[in-house]
Amino acid sequence: MLSEIMLKTMKRRADSYKYAELDGQPTPRKSRTTTVTVGVVAFLLLVFFTLMIGSLVFNRIYHPLMTETAFYYENTESILFNGVFIRNESQVVSEEFANYRNNGVIAYTNKCGAKLSPDSIIAVVYSSDDDIYCKQKINDLNEQIAILSEAKQFADTSNSSVGGASQDNSQLEAFSGQLSDTHLNILRNIATGNYERAYTYKNEYLSVQSKIIVSKGIGFEQIESRITGLNAEVESLENKLSGDGGVLRELTASESGYFVNNADGYESTLRFDDALAVSRDSIDNIIANPLLEIGNNIAGKVIDDYKWRMAAVLETEKSRAVSEGAVVNLRIGVHPQDVPVLIVGAEDQGDGYTVFIFEGEILNEEFSKKRVVSARLLLNDYSGIRLPRNAMTFDRDGESGVYVKNGSILCFKKIDMLRSEEGFVIIKHINNPEYLQLYDDVVISGRNLYDGKIVS
Repeated sequence: MLSEIMLKTMKRRADSYKYAELDGQPTPRKSRTTTVTVGVVAFLLLVFFTLMIGSLVFNRIYHPLMTETAFYYENTESILFNGVFIRNESQVVSEEFANYRNNGVIAYTNKCGAKLSPDSIIAVVYSSDDDIYCKQKINDLNEQIAILSEAKQFADTSNSSVGGASQDNSQLEAFSGQLSDTHLNILRNIATGNYERAYTYKNEYLSVQSKIIVSKGIGFEQIESRITGLNAEVESLENKLSGDGGVLRELTASESGYFVNNADGYESTLRFDDALAVSRDSIDNIIANPLLEIGNNIAGKVIDDYKWRMAAVLETEKSRAVSEGAVVNLRIGVHPQDVPVLIVGAEDQGDGYTVFIFEGEILNEEFSKKRVVSARLLLNDYSGIRLPRNAMTFDRDGESGVYVKNGSILCFKKIDMLRSEEGFVIIKHINNPEYLQLYDDVVISGRNLYDGKIVS
Protein backbone atom coordinates (compact mmCIF):
# COMPACT_ATOMS: atom_id res chain seq x y z
CA MET A 1 0.00 0.00 0.00
CA LEU A 2 2.80 2.37 0.88
CA SER A 3 4.49 1.68 -2.44
CA GLU A 4 1.28 2.61 -4.30
CA ILE A 5 1.10 5.92 -2.42
CA MET A 6 4.68 6.69 -3.41
CA LEU A 7 3.96 5.96 -7.08
CA LYS A 8 0.86 8.22 -7.05
CA THR A 9 2.88 11.03 -5.44
CA MET A 10 5.57 10.79 -8.12
CA LYS A 11 2.86 10.81 -10.86
CA ARG A 12 1.20 13.94 -9.40
CA ARG A 13 4.54 15.71 -9.41
CA ALA A 14 5.10 14.79 -13.08
CA ASP A 15 1.63 16.06 -14.01
CA SER A 16 2.24 19.34 -12.18
CA TYR A 17 5.39 19.91 -14.21
CA LYS A 18 3.50 19.23 -17.43
CA TYR A 19 0.66 21.61 -16.59
CA ALA A 20 3.17 24.28 -15.54
CA GLU A 21 4.77 24.17 -19.00
CA LEU A 22 1.37 24.49 -20.68
CA ASP A 23 0.63 27.61 -18.61
CA GLY A 24 3.85 29.17 -19.75
CA GLN A 25 5.47 28.91 -16.34
CA PRO A 26 9.10 27.98 -16.14
CA THR A 27 9.63 24.23 -15.58
CA PRO A 28 11.80 23.50 -12.56
CA ARG A 29 14.89 21.61 -13.63
CA LYS A 30 16.31 18.75 -11.60
CA SER A 31 19.78 17.33 -11.92
CA ARG A 32 20.35 13.81 -13.29
CA THR A 33 21.95 12.72 -10.02
CA THR A 34 18.89 13.74 -7.97
CA THR A 35 16.58 11.84 -10.27
CA VAL A 36 18.68 8.66 -10.04
CA THR A 37 18.91 8.89 -6.22
CA VAL A 38 15.17 9.24 -5.83
CA GLY A 39 14.65 6.24 -8.08
CA VAL A 40 17.09 4.04 -6.14
CA VAL A 41 15.56 4.98 -2.77
CA ALA A 42 12.09 4.28 -4.07
CA PHE A 43 13.19 0.90 -5.42
CA LEU A 44 14.85 -0.10 -2.15
CA LEU A 45 11.80 0.91 -0.17
CA LEU A 46 9.64 -1.09 -2.51
CA VAL A 47 11.85 -4.20 -2.07
CA PHE A 48 11.94 -3.80 1.73
CA PHE A 49 8.19 -3.56 2.13
CA THR A 50 7.66 -6.42 -0.29
CA LEU A 51 9.97 -8.69 1.76
CA MET A 52 8.35 -7.65 5.03
CA ILE A 53 4.85 -8.37 3.78
CA GLY A 54 6.00 -11.69 2.28
CA SER A 55 7.60 -12.72 5.60
CA LEU A 56 4.40 -11.99 7.51
CA VAL A 57 2.36 -14.00 5.06
CA PHE A 58 4.86 -16.90 5.16
CA ASN A 59 4.92 -17.06 8.95
CA ARG A 60 1.14 -17.00 9.12
CA ILE A 61 0.74 -19.80 6.62
CA TYR A 62 3.78 -22.04 7.34
CA HIS A 63 4.30 -23.59 10.78
CA PRO A 64 7.03 -26.27 10.82
CA LEU A 65 6.42 -29.34 12.99
CA MET A 66 9.09 -29.74 15.70
CA THR A 67 9.44 -32.82 17.90
CA GLU A 68 11.45 -33.97 20.91
CA THR A 69 12.12 -37.49 22.19
CA ALA A 70 10.58 -38.36 25.57
CA PHE A 71 13.41 -39.35 27.90
CA TYR A 72 13.42 -40.54 31.52
CA TYR A 73 14.36 -37.91 34.10
CA GLU A 74 15.01 -38.07 37.84
CA ASN A 75 16.01 -35.50 40.39
CA THR A 76 16.39 -35.16 44.12
CA GLU A 77 15.82 -32.03 46.12
CA SER A 78 18.43 -31.97 48.86
CA ILE A 79 20.37 -29.79 51.30
CA LEU A 80 24.16 -30.01 51.32
CA PHE A 81 25.82 -29.58 54.72
CA ASN A 82 28.80 -30.55 56.88
CA GLY A 83 27.98 -32.89 59.75
CA VAL A 84 29.85 -33.82 62.93
CA PHE A 85 29.84 -37.47 64.06
CA ILE A 86 29.18 -37.95 67.77
CA ARG A 87 29.92 -41.35 69.34
CA ASN A 88 31.09 -42.85 72.62
CA GLU A 89 34.80 -43.39 72.02
CA SER A 90 37.92 -44.11 74.05
CA GLN A 91 41.51 -43.63 72.96
CA VAL A 92 43.90 -46.58 72.84
CA VAL A 93 46.85 -45.40 74.94
CA SER A 94 50.26 -47.10 74.73
CA GLU A 95 53.26 -45.49 76.38
CA GLU A 96 55.59 -47.42 74.07
CA PHE A 97 53.68 -46.48 70.91
CA ALA A 98 55.80 -43.39 70.16
CA ASN A 99 59.00 -45.43 70.40
CA TYR A 100 57.62 -48.07 68.10
CA ARG A 101 56.67 -45.42 65.55
CA ASN A 102 60.23 -44.11 65.58
CA ASN A 103 62.01 -47.49 65.67
CA GLY A 104 59.80 -49.72 63.58
CA VAL A 105 56.96 -50.01 61.12
CA ILE A 106 53.42 -50.40 62.46
CA ALA A 107 50.99 -52.65 60.62
CA TYR A 108 47.39 -52.64 61.87
CA THR A 109 45.75 -56.04 61.93
CA ASN A 110 42.15 -54.81 61.77
CA LYS A 111 40.23 -52.59 59.38
CA CYS A 112 38.71 -49.40 60.69
CA GLY A 113 35.26 -50.21 62.03
CA ALA A 114 36.13 -53.86 62.67
CA LYS A 115 34.57 -55.47 65.76
CA LEU A 116 37.04 -56.21 68.57
CA SER A 117 36.84 -58.47 71.56
CA PRO A 118 38.55 -57.46 74.85
CA ASP A 119 42.35 -57.54 74.74
CA SER A 120 42.42 -57.96 70.96
CA ILE A 121 45.63 -57.44 69.02
CA ILE A 122 45.18 -54.25 67.01
CA ALA A 123 48.65 -53.78 65.50
CA VAL A 124 52.02 -55.41 65.05
CA VAL A 125 55.29 -53.49 64.94
CA TYR A 126 57.87 -54.80 62.48
CA SER A 127 61.53 -54.04 62.03
CA SER A 128 61.12 -52.91 58.42
CA ASP A 129 58.79 -52.73 55.44
CA ASP A 130 60.49 -55.84 54.04
CA ASP A 131 59.42 -57.82 57.10
CA ILE A 132 55.80 -56.71 56.60
CA TYR A 133 55.88 -57.83 52.97
CA CYS A 134 57.41 -61.19 53.89
CA LYS A 135 54.83 -61.81 56.62
CA GLN A 136 51.92 -60.94 54.33
CA LYS A 137 53.33 -63.10 51.55
CA ILE A 138 53.87 -66.03 53.93
CA ASN A 139 50.27 -65.78 55.17
CA ASP A 140 48.99 -65.75 51.59
CA LEU A 141 51.08 -68.78 50.62
CA ASN A 142 49.99 -70.72 53.70
CA GLU A 143 46.34 -70.13 52.74
CA GLN A 144 47.03 -71.54 49.29
CA ILE A 145 48.80 -74.56 50.82
CA ALA A 146 45.80 -75.22 53.04
CA ILE A 147 43.42 -75.06 50.06
CA LEU A 148 45.52 -77.42 47.94
CA SER A 149 45.92 -79.80 50.89
CA GLU A 150 42.13 -79.87 51.24
CA ALA A 151 41.82 -80.76 47.55
CA LYS A 152 44.41 -83.49 47.98
CA GLN A 153 42.49 -84.90 50.95
CA PHE A 154 39.29 -84.75 48.89
CA ALA A 155 40.97 -86.85 46.21
CA ASP A 156 42.12 -89.40 48.82
CA THR A 157 38.65 -89.84 50.32
CA SER A 158 36.48 -89.68 47.20
CA ASN A 159 38.46 -91.93 44.83
CA SER A 160 39.44 -95.58 45.11
CA SER A 161 42.98 -95.04 43.88
CA VAL A 162 45.15 -92.05 44.65
CA GLY A 163 46.72 -91.47 41.32
CA GLY A 164 44.29 -92.88 38.81
CA ALA A 165 40.82 -91.98 39.99
CA SER A 166 37.86 -92.18 37.67
CA GLN A 167 35.90 -89.05 36.74
CA ASP A 168 32.91 -88.21 39.01
CA ASN A 169 30.42 -86.42 36.76
CA SER A 170 27.93 -85.49 39.50
CA GLN A 171 30.55 -83.75 41.61
CA LEU A 172 32.12 -82.22 38.53
CA GLU A 173 28.82 -80.59 37.57
CA ALA A 174 28.32 -79.17 41.07
CA PHE A 175 31.86 -77.77 41.23
CA SER A 176 31.55 -76.25 37.76
CA GLY A 177 28.48 -74.32 38.92
CA GLN A 178 30.35 -73.06 42.00
CA LEU A 179 33.29 -71.99 39.86
CA SER A 180 31.00 -70.00 37.54
CA ASP A 181 29.34 -68.27 40.51
CA THR A 182 32.69 -67.37 42.06
CA HIS A 183 33.99 -66.04 38.76
CA LEU A 184 30.84 -63.94 38.36
CA ASN A 185 31.26 -62.48 41.87
CA ILE A 186 34.83 -61.49 41.03
CA LEU A 187 33.76 -59.73 37.84
CA ARG A 188 30.88 -57.92 39.57
CA ASN A 189 33.13 -56.52 42.28
CA ILE A 190 35.76 -55.45 39.76
CA ALA A 191 33.07 -53.70 37.71
CA THR A 192 31.87 -51.76 40.78
CA GLY A 193 35.42 -50.85 41.85
CA ASN A 194 35.33 -53.08 44.96
CA TYR A 195 38.74 -54.62 44.26
CA GLU A 196 39.38 -55.64 47.87
CA ARG A 197 36.18 -57.66 47.92
CA ALA A 198 37.04 -59.21 44.55
CA TYR A 199 40.41 -60.32 45.95
CA THR A 200 38.70 -62.24 48.75
CA TYR A 201 37.21 -64.62 46.17
CA LYS A 202 40.67 -65.62 44.93
CA ASN A 203 41.17 -68.50 47.36
CA GLU A 204 37.60 -69.70 46.91
CA TYR A 205 38.20 -69.83 43.16
CA LEU A 206 41.43 -71.79 43.71
CA SER A 207 39.66 -74.26 46.02
CA VAL A 208 36.84 -75.04 43.58
CA GLN A 209 39.22 -75.20 40.64
CA SER A 210 41.44 -77.73 42.47
CA LYS A 211 38.46 -79.93 43.31
CA ILE A 212 37.40 -79.89 39.66
CA ILE A 213 40.84 -81.16 38.70
CA VAL A 214 40.72 -84.10 41.12
CA SER A 215 37.07 -84.83 40.21
CA LYS A 216 38.27 -85.40 36.67
CA GLY A 217 40.74 -87.99 38.02
CA ILE A 218 43.74 -85.98 36.86
CA GLY A 219 46.17 -83.48 38.30
CA PHE A 220 46.83 -85.21 41.65
CA GLU A 221 50.59 -85.19 41.09
CA GLN A 222 50.39 -81.55 39.97
CA ILE A 223 48.73 -80.56 43.24
CA GLU A 224 51.34 -82.37 45.30
CA SER A 225 54.09 -80.70 43.30
CA ARG A 226 52.51 -77.28 43.80
CA ILE A 227 52.29 -77.81 47.58
CA THR A 228 55.97 -78.75 47.71
CA GLY A 229 56.91 -75.63 45.77
CA LEU A 230 54.83 -73.34 48.00
CA ASN A 231 56.39 -74.81 51.16
CA ALA A 232 59.84 -74.11 49.77
CA GLU A 233 58.83 -70.50 49.00
CA VAL A 234 57.53 -70.04 52.55
CA GLU A 235 60.78 -71.35 54.01
CA SER A 236 62.77 -68.95 51.84
CA LEU A 237 60.72 -65.94 52.98
CA GLU A 238 60.98 -66.94 56.65
CA ASN A 239 64.76 -66.96 56.34
CA LYS A 240 64.61 -63.33 55.17
CA LEU A 241 62.81 -62.12 58.31
CA SER A 242 64.95 -60.18 60.76
CA GLY A 243 65.09 -60.70 64.53
CA ASP A 244 62.18 -62.46 66.19
CA GLY A 245 60.34 -63.30 63.01
CA GLY A 246 60.48 -59.61 62.10
CA VAL A 247 58.10 -58.69 64.96
CA LEU A 248 59.13 -56.25 67.66
CA ARG A 249 55.90 -55.86 69.59
CA GLU A 250 52.15 -56.47 69.44
CA LEU A 251 49.74 -53.73 70.53
CA THR A 252 46.43 -54.63 72.17
CA ALA A 253 43.19 -52.84 72.97
CA SER A 254 41.84 -53.64 76.42
CA GLU A 255 38.25 -52.59 75.60
CA SER A 256 35.76 -54.23 73.27
CA GLY A 257 34.10 -52.28 70.48
CA TYR A 258 34.88 -51.12 66.95
CA PHE A 259 38.50 -50.21 66.31
CA VAL A 260 39.73 -47.11 64.44
CA ASN A 261 43.44 -46.62 63.74
CA ASN A 262 43.38 -42.86 64.25
CA ALA A 263 42.19 -40.36 66.86
CA ASP A 264 41.28 -36.67 66.60
CA GLY A 265 41.21 -35.42 70.22
CA TYR A 266 37.40 -35.12 70.52
CA GLU A 267 36.94 -38.63 71.95
CA SER A 268 36.45 -37.45 75.54
CA THR A 269 34.36 -34.31 74.78
CA LEU A 270 31.78 -35.55 72.27
CA ARG A 271 29.49 -38.14 73.88
CA PHE A 272 26.46 -39.85 72.37
CA ASP A 273 24.08 -39.01 75.24
CA ASP A 274 25.13 -35.35 75.24
CA ALA A 275 24.56 -34.76 71.53
CA LEU A 276 21.33 -32.80 72.05
CA ALA A 277 23.22 -30.24 74.14
CA VAL A 278 25.82 -29.46 71.45
CA SER A 279 25.60 -25.78 70.49
CA ARG A 280 25.80 -24.24 67.06
CA ASP A 281 29.12 -22.55 67.94
CA SER A 282 30.60 -25.89 68.99
CA ILE A 283 29.53 -27.49 65.70
CA ASP A 284 31.05 -24.64 63.68
CA ASN A 285 34.31 -24.82 65.67
CA ILE A 286 34.64 -28.58 65.15
CA ILE A 287 33.99 -28.23 61.42
CA ALA A 288 36.67 -25.53 61.23
CA ASN A 289 39.13 -27.59 63.36
CA PRO A 290 38.36 -31.30 62.87
CA LEU A 291 41.70 -32.45 64.29
CA LEU A 292 43.14 -31.51 67.67
CA GLU A 293 46.64 -32.22 68.94
CA ILE A 294 47.00 -35.63 70.55
CA GLY A 295 49.90 -37.33 72.27
CA ASN A 296 52.35 -39.62 70.52
CA ASN A 297 51.17 -42.44 72.76
CA ILE A 298 47.71 -42.64 71.13
CA ALA A 299 47.56 -45.73 68.92
CA GLY A 300 43.94 -45.26 67.84
CA LYS A 301 40.51 -45.44 69.44
CA VAL A 302 37.66 -47.84 70.13
CA ILE A 303 34.00 -46.97 69.43
CA ASP A 304 31.74 -48.70 71.94
CA ASP A 305 28.64 -49.07 69.72
CA TYR A 306 27.68 -49.02 66.04
CA LYS A 307 25.05 -46.34 66.73
CA TRP A 308 26.06 -42.72 66.16
CA ARG A 309 24.64 -39.26 66.11
CA MET A 310 25.44 -36.41 63.76
CA ALA A 311 25.11 -32.70 64.54
CA ALA A 312 24.59 -30.19 61.73
CA VAL A 313 23.51 -26.59 61.16
CA LEU A 314 21.00 -26.09 58.32
CA GLU A 315 19.17 -23.06 56.98
CA THR A 316 15.73 -22.96 58.57
CA GLU A 317 13.93 -21.91 55.40
CA LYS A 318 15.36 -24.82 53.39
CA SER A 319 14.71 -27.43 56.10
CA ARG A 320 11.11 -26.57 56.99
CA ALA A 321 9.88 -29.74 55.28
CA VAL A 322 11.41 -31.96 58.03
CA SER A 323 11.05 -31.88 61.80
CA GLU A 324 11.97 -33.74 64.96
CA GLY A 325 10.79 -37.35 64.99
CA ALA A 326 10.90 -37.78 61.21
CA VAL A 327 12.88 -40.52 59.49
CA VAL A 328 14.86 -39.16 56.55
CA ASN A 329 17.68 -40.29 54.28
CA LEU A 330 21.21 -38.92 54.19
CA ARG A 331 23.89 -39.36 51.55
CA ILE A 332 27.14 -39.33 53.50
CA GLY A 333 30.52 -38.82 51.83
CA VAL A 334 31.07 -41.30 49.01
CA HIS A 335 28.93 -44.03 50.58
CA PRO A 336 26.90 -45.42 47.64
CA GLN A 337 23.66 -46.12 49.54
CA ASP A 338 21.26 -43.73 51.23
CA VAL A 339 21.51 -43.89 55.03
CA PRO A 340 18.19 -43.81 56.94
CA VAL A 341 18.37 -41.65 60.07
CA LEU A 342 16.00 -40.46 62.77
CA ILE A 343 15.84 -36.74 63.56
CA VAL A 344 16.17 -36.73 67.37
CA GLY A 345 16.64 -32.97 67.66
CA ALA A 346 15.75 -29.86 65.65
CA GLU A 347 16.31 -26.59 67.53
CA ASP A 348 15.55 -23.34 65.70
CA GLN A 349 18.24 -20.80 66.59
CA GLY A 350 16.04 -17.83 65.66
CA ASP A 351 18.61 -16.39 63.27
CA GLY A 352 17.68 -18.30 60.12
CA TYR A 353 19.46 -21.50 61.14
CA THR A 354 18.41 -24.72 62.88
CA VAL A 355 20.60 -27.25 64.71
CA PHE A 356 19.68 -30.80 63.68
CA ILE A 357 20.73 -33.99 65.46
CA PHE A 358 20.45 -37.14 63.34
CA GLU A 359 20.77 -40.71 64.66
CA GLY A 360 21.91 -43.63 62.50
CA GLU A 361 22.96 -47.27 62.88
CA ILE A 362 25.29 -47.94 59.93
CA LEU A 363 28.99 -48.06 60.79
CA ASN A 364 31.65 -48.68 58.16
CA GLU A 365 35.30 -47.79 57.60
CA GLU A 366 34.57 -44.39 56.08
CA PHE A 367 32.16 -43.29 58.83
CA SER A 368 34.36 -44.56 61.68
CA LYS A 369 37.49 -42.74 60.51
CA LYS A 370 35.91 -39.31 60.01
CA ARG A 371 34.73 -36.73 62.50
CA VAL A 372 33.49 -34.17 59.97
CA VAL A 373 31.84 -35.35 56.78
CA SER A 374 30.03 -33.81 53.82
CA ALA A 375 26.43 -35.01 53.58
CA ARG A 376 23.11 -34.33 51.87
CA LEU A 377 19.69 -34.34 53.46
CA LEU A 378 17.32 -35.81 50.86
CA LEU A 379 14.00 -34.02 50.85
CA ASN A 380 12.10 -35.05 47.75
CA ASP A 381 12.88 -37.64 45.11
CA TYR A 382 10.92 -37.48 41.88
CA SER A 383 11.24 -39.00 38.45
CA GLY A 384 9.30 -39.27 35.20
CA ILE A 385 9.32 -37.94 31.65
CA ARG A 386 10.50 -34.34 31.30
CA LEU A 387 9.13 -32.25 28.42
CA PRO A 388 8.86 -28.55 27.51
CA ARG A 389 5.66 -27.01 28.87
CA ASN A 390 4.52 -25.95 25.38
CA ALA A 391 4.22 -29.63 24.39
CA MET A 392 1.09 -29.93 26.58
CA THR A 393 -2.30 -29.55 24.96
CA PHE A 394 -5.92 -30.65 25.41
CA ASP A 395 -8.22 -32.76 23.28
CA ARG A 396 -11.87 -31.98 22.51
CA ASP A 397 -12.97 -33.56 25.81
CA GLY A 398 -10.59 -31.39 27.83
CA GLU A 399 -8.18 -34.27 28.52
CA SER A 400 -4.58 -33.09 28.97
CA GLY A 401 -1.99 -34.75 26.80
CA VAL A 402 0.52 -34.37 24.00
CA TYR A 403 0.68 -35.17 20.31
CA VAL A 404 3.08 -37.90 19.31
CA LYS A 405 4.43 -38.38 15.81
CA ASN A 406 3.98 -42.04 14.95
CA GLY A 407 5.54 -42.44 11.52
CA SER A 408 3.63 -39.91 9.37
CA ILE A 409 0.54 -39.75 11.62
CA LEU A 410 -0.09 -37.67 14.74
CA CYS A 411 -1.54 -39.47 17.76
CA PHE A 412 -2.94 -37.88 20.92
CA LYS A 413 -1.67 -39.47 24.14
CA LYS A 414 -2.82 -38.74 27.67
CA ILE A 415 -0.46 -37.57 30.40
CA ASP A 416 -0.47 -37.52 34.21
CA MET A 417 1.57 -34.49 35.30
CA LEU A 418 3.59 -34.92 38.51
CA ARG A 419 5.07 -31.44 38.88
CA SER A 420 5.75 -28.24 36.98
CA GLU A 421 9.11 -26.51 36.72
CA GLU A 422 10.15 -23.33 34.94
CA GLY A 423 9.45 -24.03 31.27
CA PHE A 424 9.14 -27.81 31.83
CA VAL A 425 6.76 -30.41 33.20
CA ILE A 426 7.49 -33.81 34.79
CA ILE A 427 5.06 -36.48 33.58
CA LYS A 428 4.39 -39.79 35.32
CA HIS A 429 5.46 -42.83 33.35
CA ILE A 430 2.40 -45.08 33.03
CA ASN A 431 2.74 -48.43 31.27
CA ASN A 432 -0.37 -47.95 29.14
CA PRO A 433 -0.35 -47.36 25.34
CA GLU A 434 -2.98 -44.63 25.76
CA TYR A 435 -0.47 -42.61 27.79
CA LEU A 436 2.85 -41.05 26.82
CA GLN A 437 5.65 -43.62 26.73
CA LEU A 438 9.42 -43.34 26.93
CA TYR A 439 11.13 -42.52 23.62
CA ASP A 440 7.91 -41.30 21.98
CA ASP A 441 8.47 -38.54 19.39
CA VAL A 442 6.55 -35.66 21.05
CA VAL A 443 5.41 -32.61 19.09
CA ILE A 444 6.60 -29.40 20.79
CA SER A 445 5.74 -26.92 18.00
CA GLY A 446 3.16 -26.85 15.20
CA ARG A 447 -0.30 -25.55 14.18
CA ASN A 448 -3.63 -27.14 13.47
CA LEU A 449 -2.73 -30.37 15.29
CA TYR A 450 -5.30 -33.14 15.67
CA ASP A 451 -5.42 -36.86 16.23
CA GLY A 452 -4.86 -38.77 13.00
CA LYS A 453 -3.38 -35.85 11.06
CA ILE A 454 -0.97 -36.90 8.30
CA VAL A 455 2.33 -35.03 8.42
CA SER A 456 5.53 -35.23 6.46
